[in-house]
Amino acid sequence: FFSSRRRHTRSASVSWARRCVQETGRMVSKANNIIFQPKMDDVVQPATALVADPHQIALIKCCMCGSAMQPNATNMCMQCLSSRVDVTEGITKQGLLHFCRQCTRYFGPPWMKCELESHELLSICLKKIKGLNRVKLIDAGFVWTEPHSKRIKLKITIQKEAQANAIIQSSFIAELVVENMQCDDCKRTWTPHTWNSAVQLRQKVDHKRTIMYVEQLILKHSMHTKAINVKEMPDGIDFFFATKANAIVFGDFVHSQVVSVIRSSKQLVSADKSSNDYNYKHTFYLELAPISREDLVFIPPKLQKELGGASPLCVVLKMTSMIQLLDVVTLRCFSLDANCYWSHEFRAICSKKQLAEFVVLNVEEYEAPAEKKGGINMSKIERLAEFAYANIELQRVSDFGENDTRLFARTHLGDVLKIDDHVYGYDLESLNMPEIEAKKKELPDVVVVKKCYVKKGSKNRRRIWKLKHIEKDAMDDTKQAKRMEEKENKDYDEFLDELEEDPELRAKINLYRDEEAIAMLSKKMEKLAVEDKKSSPEQVPSVEKDKAKATTDINVSKNEKSDAKPTGVKVPRKGKNLRKERQKKETRREPESAAKKLPPTGKEEEKIPKPVDKKEDDEWEDEEDDPHGVKITELL
Repeated sequence: FFSSRRRHTRSASVSWARRCVQETGRMVSKANNIIFQPKMDDVVQPATALVADPHQIALIKCCMCGSAMQPNATNMCMQCLSSRVDVTEGITKQGLLHFCRQCTRYFGPPWMKCELESHELLSICLKKIKGLNRVKLIDAGFVWTEPHSKRIKLKITIQKEAQANAIIQSSFIAELVVENMQCDDCKRTWTPHTWNSAVQLRQKVDHKRTIMYVEQLILKHSMHTKAINVKEMPDGIDFFFATKANAIVFGDFVHSQVVSVIRSSKQLVSADKSSNDYNYKHTFYLELAPISREDLVFIPPKLQKELGGASPLCVVLKMTSMIQLLDVVTLRCFSLDANCYWSHEFRAICSKKQLAEFVVLNVEEYEAPAEKKGGINMSKIERLAEFAYANIELQRVSDFGENDTRLFARTHLGDVLKIDDHVYGYDLESLNMPEIEAKKKELPDVVVVKKCYVKKGSKNRRRIWKLKHIEKDAMDDTKQAKRMEEKENKDYDEFLDELEEDPELRAKINLYRDEEAIAMLSKKMEKLAVEDKKSSPEQVPSVEKDKAKATTDINVSKNEKSDAKPTGVKVPRKGKNLRKERQKKETRREPESAAKKLPPTGKEEEKIPKPVDKKEDDEWEDEEDDPHGVKITELL
């Protein structure tokens, strides 16, 4: 094509040669996405002289379409070559994708739980298409289909070298049919051998408060998610797992939260001696320490010496990964770990059922012993708790009106107790305990455990918070289950009371809002507010809005009281709490006049009471409490 170069000038020949290189050096077919990129040695360089370069290759015409091209083995251009060569040959366009309807997982392998049009599902689908390893994958994506059609379509773009220096890019649609198939884990749930390992959580006591506390810890840390089944038992809970590793992790977690011991065993299910395969079922027995909070325990003599001469009786303050004990004589605190407890195992001689109620008659605080002031011999528990020691005088609630028997005790609740307070404790004089008969003279009359908080209306009271529970299967014995139901409800109420009284225990678990209780409480408050509006007379208008409409003249001074009742003033209701307080402070209470005065008009000063506030309805007293009428100070 340099035959006509003599007819043109040098500049024209250079531009024409460049255009030829652009047309023949790189040919692109947009219809078929064909890219032809020749080698750099074969590209025709622009003519810089009138003489042809001997190293350049002459172009030929395609044998099919007649377009100019570089010579190759087929003598065809890339457009014609792509129409006769299929780069998707050997790649499957259809396939199967297995799906488990029970657990909603797709088979990869392994079984994976993934959503539609997610990256995880795309990777599983690409694994089902064979032949992609022989081509270069450029792009892949989902084509929308109906969710119920059981079809998943993919648009895949690939590149492949059809001839030397010729790369062809093409796109195609692959379709996968979703087929239902049950996974191995779901198959086990329908067979007798559903579980491989079991954890038996047990505590040999007459209540389930500690088991309930452990259940809340399991819920907070989501340790029950891998359990296949959970079953309720009379003295604990059974957890079943598919693998032994999950059961070991669960047992280690419970062992780290409470003082316990783990024992394991296994049972042969099947065996194949030819291949040396044995199938076992593993059982882990997790026993909690048979003591609970607020129990009175008897320390063995050997452990008393190890603790530095502790008294035989102690009260359990806390029951966590460490057992915290309080000496009833010296009021010292001790901490025992699981190894120390199980090497000197001891039980409770008195539980929460034996607690008696006492009334505090006198409180005398005293400073800590000299060896504890500097904190040298003070335990970590005492430093954190900051106990206040006191000598108190008590009387049994049951002895009121019968005798004047008074008991004496030492307690660590000196900063909490006041005169006329009620406390719970163990009455050592009335309890029959052969273990302490020899040292009964050295022990106090009463072991004070905690303060009693009187809650008004506790029978009909409903909490605005609640706890979540693990879904458990009922016991096989229906008669025993009915007997245990009432007992568990009582233990559950006591456990909720402990959560309300102990903020440290409450901080370790999750509490949830009870929307039903909150809605009922709001409706009840609205109903009471409507009843108060109907039963109460109209309110007195404010002085700022209309002073002329005031129809009440109340002349009250600090030294005199009026027998006449003010008209238009809301009569207060009964208030038990305020009536008691008034009886105590009646001698030192003086009436005050809080009415606002009108500007002087030559007449007597008019005093008008303030409008009644709805929020103060519950704080008013009855007019029967004051024989002379209603006081303005009480209204305000």
